Amino acid sequence: MKTTLISRYAVIICSIIFLASCSKGTIQPPASITNSITPTNATNSNNLIVINLVAANWTRNSDNSYSNTFVNLFQSQNLGSKIINKVSVFVVSEDGKELQIINRPPYLGGIIDETYDINDLKLFYYNGKNPLPFNSLKIKVVIETN
Repeated sequence: MKTTLISRYAVIICSIIFLASCSKGTIQPPASITNSITPTNATNSNNLIVINLVAANWTRNSDNSYSNTFVNLFQSQNLGSKIINKVSVFVVSEDGKELQIINRPPYLGGIIDETYDINDLKLFYYNGKNPLPFNSLKIKVVIETN
């Protein structure tokens, strides 16, 4: 009887030690993936500037949305006296297909949106309280100038 009780306690203690040693870790994207900007300036009669981006710094907001900001994106393009007439933003899939971010289109079980001002481009992803279904997104920005 005494040996059975000691064996049970030993099994319980070993189980507690085993379970305590297991910890739930968080998976971080590789350190080399950050917001990046690759300008592909197209000088043509339409005055288009195409910028390829990688959105990899997503932050969860208090309303359970996620946001990613490209700070000073438009200032970094050295537009000089040119005036921005139109900005079009696209999500580019791995196979090269483009989804224009206009009127909050559905994307991977949520909704993707964008806003911009004279300096910054900000992306938003809404999917309720669910986790972000991606680590980074390829983004294409087309700027039409005068």
